[in-house]
Amino acid sequence: MPTELVKQSVDLIRRLAPLDLEGQGLYVIDFEAWNGVGGADLANGRCHGWYRTGLDLTLQDELKQRGEWVGRGAAFVVKYSPGKCYIDTAVHELAHWLDDDHALLPANEFPAAELSTVNELTQTVPSINDTAGSFLDCFKADARYESRDPEYLKQLEKALLRWQSASAKEGQRSHQLRWHRAALHLCWRANQNGHPTTPPLMTIGGDTYGVSCGMDYYRILRDDGEFQRCRDMPIREVVNTPPPEPFTELWKRDTTSTEG
Repeated sequence: MPTELVKQSVDLIRRLAPLDLEGQGLYVIDFEAWNGVGGADLANGRCHGWYRTGLDLTLQDELKQRGEWVGRGAAFVVKYSPGKCYIDTAVHELAHWLDDDHALLPANEFPAAELSTVNELTQTVPSINDTAGSFLDCFKADARYESRDPEYLKQLEKALLRWQSASAKEGQRSHQLRWHRAALHLCWRANQNGHPTTPPLMTIGGDTYGVSCGMDYYRILRDDGEFQRCRDMPIREVVNTPPPEPFTELWKRDTTSTEG
């Protein structure tokens, strides 16, 4: 199943961003087929895709051994999960590459500090979600949880709210305004290319990042006519132009309350 989904993802993505990917490699790295390359949240099933700057360089030798290396390009990891669209996840991850200014740097100019070894990428370092999960497990192990002690449940509720806030801030840091704009253009183009999807299905906007529903941002760009105007432009070029003012204003309103 993942092998066919990888092929379908590559085919669609090439049609969504042909100018961005012209002359570039495209590596959809399947999590299972690559023995667990990716972050801790992928391994634990808390997310379905993963991108890291310079992943193509990190995996270059392995890609060559597999006969898949065709040069620098977009590389990201996708994990097959029942109930989650593999292709939607792949398109979501492509938006990270399009939002990454370092991604196109020549190999000899790439910041060495941002590169990892393949071995490092298979180590499941505890994430904010792991820490929160362990914390909540401790709460639930307490006898007061079993007895539904009112005061104790209030403490648990406060702990959950703190975790949700911290998790949203963590997600928001790697999903800023420019990423959302790139992802929304990909979402619109996917629908135009016969792949029905929505911002929520692609995990764009919403509570995960502590911002408005992705559909709210989508409607702004749609009603402004930006999707149509920019349909034949490289997405990197699109996101380097000023967005419509209502788009920026909504982002400012959403993020003001989650900063600090």
